[in-house]
Amino acid sequence: MNFNLQTSTGIYVGTRDVYIAQLKGAFSGLRLVKFGKTEIQAPLQSQQRSETTKEQAAAIVQAIKRSVRENNISAKKVVLALSGKDVLIRYFQIPKISKHECETAIKFEAKKYIPFKIEELMWDYHVVMPRSKANKMDVTFVAVKTETAQWYMSLLEQAGLQISAMEPAPFSLLRLFSLAHQLDKNKSAAIVDIDYGMADINIVKDKICYLTRDVSLPWEEDIVFESLLNEIRMSLDYYEKLFPAETINKILLCGAVDLKDWDKTLMEELKVPVNKVDLKKAIKVKKVMPPVSTSVAIGLGLRDLTNIIPSVNLCKVREVKPKATAAAAKPGEAIKLTPELQRVITKAILASIACLVGLHLFMYNNILKEKKKLDEAIATRPKVSLKGDIDSLPYEDIETEKIKLNKKVQRLSQVIDKRIFWTEKFNEIPRVLPPGVWLTSLEISDRLLENPSLVIRGVVYHEDSVQQISVITTLMANLKQNEVFSKGFTEIKLGGMDAIEVKGAPAKTFTVNCVRE
Repeated sequence: MNFNLQTSTGIYVGTRDVYIAQLKGAFSGLRLVKFGKTEIQAPLQSQQRSETTKEQAAAIVQAIKRSVRENNISAKKVVLALSGKDVLIRYFQIPKISKHECETAIKFEAKKYIPFKIEELMWDYHVVMPRSKANKMDVTFVAVKTETAQWYMSLLEQAGLQISAMEPAPFSLLRLFSLAHQLDKNKSAAIVDIDYGMADINIVKDKICYLTRDVSLPWEEDIVFESLLNEIRMSLDYYEKLFPAETINKILLCGAVDLKDWDKTLMEELKVPVNKVDLKKAIKVKKVMPPVSTSVAIGLGLRDLTNIIPSVNLCKVREVKPKATAAAAKPGEAIKLTPELQRVITKAILASIACLVGLHLFMYNNILKEKKKLDEAIATRPKVSLKGDIDSLPYEDIETEKIKLNKKVQRLSQVIDKRIFWTEKFNEIPRVLPPGVWLTSLEISDRLLENPSLVIRGVVYHEDSVQQISVITTLMANLKQNEVFSKGFTEIKLGGMDAIEVKGAPAKTFTVNCVRE
């Protein structure tokens, strides 16, 4: 592993606290120099960025300042981690292409997997060449809404700091667990980062994030574990459904909350080995071992000190070359034209005028020739008259026929406007299916002069009947929120649900009606 001897400082803004860690490279290994946790002293009214108050933003700024001051951090440039609720992480494959075409191809392909316009995002990616498929490239695409990134940069700027790089928190944890040798080669693992009211679940293999979910958790301590257990189980099932040949080898835990004996309980429930993060395997510490809650900040601080995993930077700035000026004149000083330069400019202007006049005469001559040919063609065309039945019809009958024809044209126009292209909608269905849902039939009504409709029937399995309804509700919300699938439908509604048993297990059948009136 390569590492350098400089110092790096990482900051992570959690739900309740700000975490900071400063690390330094040494010949004996990577050493944790300073670390700390500072409480954000403001009432948590909401976890949504759009509802974050100015008082909360000010409280975060004050917490960052206190964290820097209390831990005696002198560095002005820091790296920042964003939690899973603020970032998009998508995995996909593209055909193997040259390096200079890579960014354009990834930008085009990523539009299929993100719910926002790419122009509204700050994004980056890294590419891995899989050994098993020489003609394919594995791509991990990461993005954050521009307004969210600017909000964080503004907070650090108010605190007197400058962001040198910005990455998702799952990447920081992936770096930390890789350095601690807690990830097995060629085997899948789930990294679970738990904070107050939320958790990030990331399934990785060979240092690639294949699946990332941020989930909400209840604040009540007596039910938070059960909710976390269900979310982890759903994530594992969904991953194994996407990749049938893969199984989860282990689960790795870290977070801001007290993990207690959750590792043992999760292992008993899920029948998968569960371990907490082992910081002493990744870094060297002089005195006190830092708490598990600082894991993201420590993994982030390792970013500039090691290349154990590929890095992404969500605030990368592409250089723009300045335009060349006519002369290197001083500010406020006019450019002087010498007689020689004046003669050159005059000759260039006269030559341009002569070229324009010549081009005008040439085009005018060609237009006259073409007009003459058109007049000759018009003169030789056969003359057409409306003699026959039309001449003998009275005016009232002609108007009646005209009305009938107009009605036919209007109905055909409506049919054409209402046409739905089913292939692109079918492509979206697998992407919005929650875990535990199986489709049994798709019925299409798209005949001429009929309103197009789609009937989706399926089965939901879950031991808890309430969770069965929750899964169906999630499916309905996903179908309505997916712009590609919902386009053209005036209504997407639940047709009905029935309780059944599948091989002795409780399940529910459901029907979804998608219609356009």
